[in-house]
Amino acid sequence: MTYLRTLATMALTVLMLCCITSCDQEPNSNSSKDQLDSLQLAGTRWAGRVVEEYQDGDRIDRGPYEIVFFTPSRGQVAFPIDKTLSVDKKDFTVTAYFQYKVDSYEISFTTNLPELVSYENISACKKYLVGKWLVRKATNDEIILCRDPRSETIITLKRVER
Repeated sequence: MTYLRTLATMALTVLMLCCITSCDQEPNSNSSKDQLDSLQLAGTRWAGRVVEEYQDGDRIDRGPYEIVFFTPSRGQVAFPIDKTLSVDKKDFTVTAYFQYKVDSYEISFTTNLPELVSYENISACKKYLVGKWLVRKATNDEIILCRDPRSETIITLKRVER
């Protein structure tokens, strides 16, 4: 009987030590959702590039793409005008105010810009902002967004310090 009592006491002691050490550790989460949920976007500024990859192997790198999150639901973006425009306008950017919502593994953007700008700029707005973007990576220093897992349009943003 003494042997069983000693064995049970040792097992209980080991179990308690394991519980104590595991409670002291910070949770480890590498999922995009947890990274995005813990990231405070309000009051931050980001800059980066838009990369479009085509099935024929061509790759177009556009930028600069800049975004500011003013509040937990509003911000402003500046993005390159669509490549299909005339050569003299390829270096111009469109600036738009937007509303956003973080939901699970994605960010959804809406704006009233299409109603306010000329037709030639609407395609750039829809392509580089409006809609849902999946979050591939979200840290305090970098955000990578794409339209879907097979996406050909990827936005990579780095945090800009003021």
